[in-house]
Amino acid sequence: MVLIYKEAPMSIDTTFATAVELLAKEQGRDLRELAHQVMALSNPDVSIREFRRIRRPDTKGRLRNLTLREAYEFSRALGKTVDDMIAYGLTHED
Repeated sequence: MVLIYKEAPMSIDTTFATAVELLAKEQGRDLRELAHQVMALSNPDVSIREFRRIRRPDTKGRLRNLTLREAYEFSRALGKTVDDMIAYGLTHED
């Protein structure tokens, strides 16, 4: 017997990034500045590009993993716990 099914990919990284985007929008925070504050890459444009690679791959198909430190800093900046952020991302996933 052969079972064929399609599984929708879901990871904690994409769920958490969804929560960050939605909560930043709800709180009226600029996502570009928030990403740069947490990720501290060379400039805000690079930080937001790397943040967006967590949810959607770039043109070469590369995804970025979210580190635990970055997740913690995002959750602190948005005033939530990491668990609350994951729960929020799961209930508001598109």
